[in-house]
Amino acid sequence: MKIKLIVFFIIFSILPAVCMAEDVVVIANKSVTETTLSKQDLSNIYLGKKSIWNDGGRIRYVVSEGSSLEAFLKEYVGKTESQFNTFWKKQIFTGKGKPPQRFASDEAMIEYVAKAPGALGYVSAGADVSKVKIITIK
Repeated sequence: MKIKLIVFFIIFSILPAVCMAEDVVVIANKSVTETTLSKQDLSNIYLGKKSIWNDGGRIRYVVSEGSSLEAFLKEYVGKTESQFNTFWKKQIFTGKGKPPQRFASDEAMIEYVAKAPGALGYVSAGADVSKVKIITIK
């Protein structure tokens, strides 16, 4: 009985971390010509190192303040939310960049991405993404 209980707790304590990455969908404005991005490209975008799409358009990347932020940052940027915020504070202080705009909900992010040419964001899996384009991450 003790072993089953221990296994149960182990599985359910690591399961959320395993599922988090699958709970985020990367989205873009329908004007974006790319259909796939590498994890490295996505990281470079969110760290301000890549600002232009391959077709020459400006990338307008945004983040959500919801629970998907931590999952997105961990999976694709390799940082915690605290590390990401500290990174951007340093960039602002040194005049090297401007942090991404933040949205309070998936719906608000989808509305922005749908209307802003070149926009890139992410939402929780299951959100209605019919107004935007889904980007595959390889």
